Amino acid sequence: MKKSNEHEKLSNLRLFTNKFKFIPTIVKYIFYYFDCICLFFIKKSHKKYAKKQVLILANLGLGDAVNLLSVTDKYRKVYPKKEYEITIMTPKGLDKLFKEETDFDKFITVDFNSSVFNPFNRIALFKKINEENYDILIDAMGITGAAINVYASNAVNAKNKITIVNEDISICPNFLINKVYDEVYRFENKTVSNIEYYNIFANYLSGEESKVKFHKTKKYKIKVELPNEYYMIFPSASADIKKWDYAKYAKIIKKIYNKTKLPVVFAGTSIDLESVNEVIKLIDVPYINIIGKTDMLEFIEVVKKSKFVITNDTSTYHIALNEEVPVAIITGGYTYDRYVTYNFEGCEKYKRPYIIVNKMKCFNCNNNCDKINNEDKVWPCLESITVEYAWKIIEKMIDNDYLNGKVKK
Repeated sequence: MKKSNEHEKLSNLRLFTNKFKFIPTIVKYIFYYFDCICLFFIKKSHKKYAKKQVLILANLGLGDAVNLLSVTDKYRKVYPKKEYEITIMTPKGLDKLFKEETDFDKFITVDFNSSVFNPFNRIALFKKINEENYDILIDAMGITGAAINVYASNAVNAKNKITIVNEDISICPNFLINKVYDEVYRFENKTVSNIEYYNIFANYLSGEESKVKFHKTKKYKIKVELPNEYYMIFPSASADIKKWDYAKYAKIIKKIYNKTKLPVVFAGTSIDLESVNEVIKLIDVPYINIIGKTDMLEFIEVVKKSKFVITNDTSTYHIALNEEVPVAIITGGYTYDRYVTYNFEGCEKYKRPYIIVNKMKCFNCNNNCDKINNEDKVWPCLESITVEYAWKIIEKMIDNDYLNGKVKK
């Protein structure tokens, strides 16, 4: 039986609501007032602390979290340890990453996604949030997407709630912004990337203008055995509609093996297993499948040790970019500038990605595709990418970043 996950459910819901533009606004009103009723009956904490308390609300995926790491030192500078305790609230698993890679003080995990539509999980989330009270709330994800972090921010017991919004692409109604937050940094830029977004907000909080920088993680031990040289393919994604065709991946894998004789490594969580198994069925070259055998930190290290990475998922993409591992992403244009392009000032000093894309006029549609129909299983802009075109760019990456300097047979 096909497994589902909360990310895919939310993606499918967005596709449905895109057809009926009035639905999202109505739903936002319903959620807000339902939450207000629930919060009236939830006991709030009135604890006293020696230091001022800061909560960073970070409802993020792994790739977003890696990008957020690029500014966590700025948060610590704004809220120094002598005067403040910083707590970060994340989805399960990310707490380990922030414990290792930041100088924050406390780490709380909650299940954001399952709280979107399940009222019991939602109430449980709000109760957990109210076990503490804070002087300052920082909604690091921002309100551009009007996601569950906005409603979680509403539930937080804090004196001052601060966030950011990109008004060029925001779907968050003003009534919700004004009800929830005390301080909102507003800017307009349709093409700002995810890592720039976090940097813009950190600059606002610090009052200093600094350029984007990549974050290099510590070295982590990998428990599973891997060859000295390998490359990695990540064919999974948060929703089926974002997955390039498995048969096309199989053809690319065959071409890579013929050129390099490198084994391919598949890594990830159980959610990614179905996609990987579908690709494995179609290949007859050496491969290593360590799906479910690494934790989040080990997964990052697997990416770091790869000779190069090919993916259509942006989490793996962001990790590879921050660690400057050669990476090619096979993608459509649904959130192209936000999650794919890295064109910020100073980016030329870092290793540049190889972007495999059939760029159309409708790019940056923010998942509001007007070309998709009920029969389409994949975004049309992604489906249109051919093996021949993808291989042309991947081969260039291999030649430039792997075979360059090696003795070619």
